[in-house]
Amino acid sequence: GQLTSTADLPVALSVNTAPNFAYFNARINLAGSLAVNPSVTPTDNGIINEFAVFSQGNYTGIVSVNSAGVVAISAAAPAGTHIITIRATDNCGATTDRSFNLNVTEGLIFDNGFE
Repeated sequence: GQLTSTADLPVALSVNTAPNFAYFNARINLAGSLAVNPSVTPTDNGIINEFAVFSQGNYTGIVSVNSAGVVAISAAAPAGTHIITIRATDNCGATTDRSFNLNVTEGLIFDNGFE
């Protein structure tokens, strides 16, 4: 009859880590536009599937984020400091939220926009 066999199968498991990234605080002129690049390159031990704007607080301008984690700010309003929160989700569903302060000023900014 029957042919059977028994064997050990080694299985190595590794813990999924959440995505890692960060931003510097930024400032912008009222009604202006700005791209905010990550200050720490986004990494994960798998794949970052998505970046999304998680919260823009009381900021009423336009905020979007691309697949590289670059945040696009436009129509900046109202004047004041706003907390922008971006969420990254990896291929296993782990999430990381990172926030930065966006200072919208009514005066003119003549430098690169970073604090």
